[in-house]
Amino acid sequence: MAKLFYKIYKNNNSHSKGYGKYYARAKSTETINLSRLASHIADHGSIYTNDVVHGVVIKMVSCIRELLLDSKKVKLDGLGTFYVTLNTKGEADADKFTAAANVENLHIRFLPDQSGESNMKGKILKGATTLTDIAKEMLGKNETIAPKNGQSSGSGSNGDGETGRP
Repeated sequence: MAKLFYKIYKNNNSHSKGYGKYYARAKSTETINLSRLASHIADHGSIYTNDVVHGVVIKMVSCIRELLLDSKKVKLDGLGTFYVTLNTKGEADADKFTAAANVENLHIRFLPDQSGESNMKGKILKGATTLTDIAKEMLGKNETIAPKNGQSSGSGSNGDGETGRP
């Protein structure tokens, strides 16, 4: 089973309802680049070699960017949908609104697929991994929380199943 690390932190934001409480944040152990992702895909019994997979993934990334900038959403079945949002300054008069003056930034967003057997819903994903405190793992005091009989497990998080942010 997969192992997802988390790190416990204290909320020091005095304006938050969760002030003084402890929460968990997911912690990554490394970042996998396109080349390593291609190798990983090829290692999963693919009939394609690493270089072929790498080329396809690179082309996919550039095509997704192109399509997003052409006002299209891109849905990867079983993974989710990429789309663009705008960060804008408000304008009192619609006739005075211009992209040059009011659009501050573009953002690429991702909405996980939540249908079918590849459901990317947080609670479903939580049941497919063991949650492990990274600090305790590094100290050899591993207190892994694994799901029991297909049930979700607790992790000391604030219950949102994602970042642990209050």
